[in-house]
Amino acid sequence: ISTPVGSLPNIFENEKDILFADFNNPYDFYEKINLITQDEALSNIIRKESYNLIQNFTIQNFLKKIFDEK
Repeated sequence: ISTPVGSLPNIFENEKDILFADFNNPYDFYEKINLITQDEALSNIIRKESYNLIQNFTIQNFLKKIFDEK
């Protein structure tokens, strides 16, 4: 659960890989926390999808991208 800041919206898809909450809206954070704790299926999907997605975000891949693209 995060706000859609920086590059997060470009990397993660809301309600697939992450849950985005509105800025400065504590009630929205409360709702997202309730949703993820009460909906086991959604929780499992987000956990699995986000884990699979971040496997490409390693320091090795980052360095390779920087030095191989020059």
